[in-house]
Amino acid sequence: MRKIALACIIICCMANTNIACTLCGCSSSNQYLGILPQSHSNFAGLQYLYSTYSSADMDARENDPEAKSIQYYNTINLWGRYNVGRVQLFAFLPYIMNSHVEASETDKINGPGDITLLANVRLIGNSCTGKPWTQYLQAGGGIKLPTGAYQRDAIKYEEGLPNMQAGTHSFDFIANANYTIAHKNTGFNLDASYTLTTANPDQYKYGNRLSIGLVGFYSYKRKQTTLIPQAGIRYDRAGGDYDRFNERIKNDMTGGYQLYATARVQAYYGHWGLQVAYHKPISQYYADGLVKNKFKTETGVYFLF
Repeated sequence: MRKIALACIIICCMANTNIACTLCGCSSSNQYLGILPQSHSNFAGLQYLYSTYSSADMDARENDPEAKSIQYYNTINLWGRYNVGRVQLFAFLPYIMNSHVEASETDKINGPGDITLLANVRLIGNSCTGKPWTQYLQAGGGIKLPTGAYQRDAIKYEEGLPNMQAGTHSFDFIANANYTIAHKNTGFNLDASYTLTTANPDQYKYGNRLSIGLVGFYSYKRKQTTLIPQAGIRYDRAGGDYDRFNERIKNDMTGGYQLYATARVQAYYGHWGLQVAYHKPISQYYADGLVKNKFKTETGVYFLF
């Protein structure tokens, strides 16, 4: 089986040795935080993530160059942040709705995803200094728990698509850092996360993942309304997977990178927040070039308290 996994995010992918049409996917557990305005506030919110991939069938493309499958990944995240002194606690509770379309057949998997818990420490800065130049740095890490729906028998006997599973059935460990520097209303944000994966009970191990993003932003404020348009780039890289990690049998057709152009808008009014984002690949190479991401989108609403 095969899997392509992304660091972005918030995350899993697998496939068969010779069939690229089952290679595609992105990890719902790969979380990144981006710009964190009103860092002194707690919040709870809903976040929706959507992405679509196309995968060429390596065996069929000699006879039919157009032979391919399409995967659709939908994640609804219930997530939030709670401040304890200089520590910020984050929790992500996803629900997954994935579908795989090939020829006239459609496979669907719906269910709860893997819960992610993060704890970050504020190392530099305070968002309310009142000075022309401000900077903010937090770093920390966390864990992804194997709480998601997982059809173990289907994966074990290669009867299903591992990349479509709501959970990975493994514990993963996350390290991240987030830095913002601004002069008055204009600034830059740099964030990075690294996910160290472990083998699940079936000895399938997803590749480790790296995600780095850089955006420029402008913060426009008027009375109770704050608008923050952003533009930048994001780089995601996934290591290769192991079919049987205990035997160190690696999938040669897994792993790769994606470079995205990113546009995002965050808006706040009183205690409410809204964000919308679009990510378009400008360079990518996955599964020997057989898997391509078309685009990703995000939207979310938050209540600050």
